[in-house]
Amino acid sequence: MTGKTVRVIRLYHKLSQEEFAERVSVSQQLVSRIENGVKEITPRTKVRILREFPMNEEIRSLEGEL
Repeated sequence: MTGKTVRVIRLYHKLSQEEFAERVSVSQQLVSRIENGVKEITPRTKVRILREFPMNEEIRSLEGEL
């Protein structure tokens, strides 16, 4: 999972970075750093995101558009 994928998931669900961060129990700053490629996503954070926001075909197709 890349920062681009995180951004696509967040935007698909129409959430701000702060709202998204709250839902996956991380800081808004971490979400920003991941989305901008400054920080790599940890396996633990990836699991949290996928539990809260399961991937679907529509999200996967949007990933290629950004």
